[in-house]
Amino acid sequence: MPISKPRPAILITGGAQRLGLALAQCSIAEGYDVIIHYRTTNADAQKWLDKNPTLCAHVTFICGELTTHGPQIVQTAVSTHGNLVGLILNASEFTLGNLRTIEHFEAILENNTLAPLRCADAFNSIVKKGFIIGMTDAHVSHPHPKFQNYRISKLFFAHLLEQLAFTYAPNIRVNAIAPGALLAAPSEHEAEHKALVKSAPIPLQSALQSLTDAYTYLISHKWITGQTLYVDGGWHLQ
Repeated sequence: MPISKPRPAILITGGAQRLGLALAQCSIAEGYDVIIHYRTTNADAQKWLDKNPTLCAHVTFICGELTTHGPQIVQTAVSTHGNLVGLILNASEFTLGNLRTIEHFEAILENNTLAPLRCADAFNSIVKKGFIIGMTDAHVSHPHPKFQNYRISKLFFAHLLEQLAFTYAPNIRVNAIAPGALLAAPSEHEAEHKALVKSAPIPLQSALQSLTDAYTYLISHKWITGQTLYVDGGWHLQ
């Protein structure tokens, strides 16, 4: 009797909470297994699985530090599942900091740009046919007074993804999603977040649904690479 091939799998860095968890849930609905990477806790993802125990068979967790073990995490995902086809570079650090603090700039560049690059390189060297999607940011085109280092790291990351789309073609497609103020940051007051939402040309509604719609589009269309989909209500135009 022939052995059935396992469902295709997607590795999602930082996939145990917030936007990463929404992408994991969407991936399963689209017919994929998910390998959820996390650094410190998978409590939110585990709480979701506790409410949906039938989905446990489609989820694997990997705990690790991407800045030091990114390629090993990708290799573990391949070894664990055997049919890895997608890599979602979602994990990032969002903290205050400006260029006067060089140590902070180096650390956030390592987290938001260099670690994802190493993961992408490992994925490209192992997976024969697949896709990479990087989560960038919709509002990094202009200087920011408080988040200078974060902005530059994400700007580098966006250009890096465009270069990788060219470099990895034709076997690996590389695209990006640039979300706006879809969820309040942990350090952000609710009033601040509501003000950001209202400031967009089209105030955001059903934001996570828009995110997963964009994600589904990119994983489904096999002739699209080197693109960035903005999910921000036009925020980046301001």
